[in-house]
Amino acid sequence: SVVTKNLEGSFAATEHLILKGHSRIAHLMGPSSMNTSIVRLQGYKNALLKHGLPFDENLVKEVDFSPASTEIAMDRLLKLNETPTAISVFKTYIALDAIKFLKENHPALINTIDFVGFGNLPLLRYLDQKPVASIEENSYLMGEEAAMLLFKLIQMQEIAPLSSHQIQIDCRLIVH
Repeated sequence: SVVTKNLEGSFAATEHLILKGHSRIAHLMGPSSMNTSIVRLQGYKNALLKHGLPFDENLVKEVDFSPASTEIAMDRLLKLNETPTAISVFKTYIALDAIKFLKENHPALINTIDFVGFGNLPLLRYLDQKPVASIEENSYLMGEEAAMLLFKLIQMQEIAPLSSHQIQIDCRLIVH
């Protein structure tokens, strides 16, 4: 398989929020059935631990990829006694749904909660309200590596047992 270094990316996203002064950081994780979600949650936890911030399970909400799921998660986060001031998000598209929810339901909070999501979308440069940063996953390089791996498998002359192999691609924090 070819994957982004999800642990490091999630750590960088959360650490960026911590270095901006946030100490009450939520995490909108993807479906727990996806290994990527679990790894990104661990990166979030690792950043909190490194900076001496407590992990609060109430600040972690699982979402699927629907706007409705994100709205429910955001509503629950905003009903906490102490609401988050920043949110590390599984995907930037989910962060955009969360920002839309704030604009429509809590416009006074729109400039008080910072977001960082996975996926540096080109369309972000056109938006007035966007995440403060994104994790660039380098999908082009991921596709290139996957194609090279596929070609190598096709060229094999005899069928041999395949061992599990994972190629991890660096990602980087892009501040908007």
